[in-house]
Amino acid sequence: MRNNNISLGLIFGAGIGLSLGILTDNLAIYLSMGAGAGLALGAGIDAFLKKGRKDCKDKKSNPS
Repeated sequence: MRNNNISLGLIFGAGIGLSLGILTDNLAIYLSMGAGAGLALGAGIDAFLKKGRKDCKDKKSNPS
């Protein structure tokens, strides 16, 4: 599941960077910035989802 979240973030970031690059006529900079931000976003989503799954397993195994 990790690769799916990171690739999803990369795709969204590259799309946003591509759009900004076309609008500002500076494609290379915004595409690379968008891809980097997308990778960070995907990694953050992945960490958030992993933490949520771990918390759910702890709550199920410890009914109090």
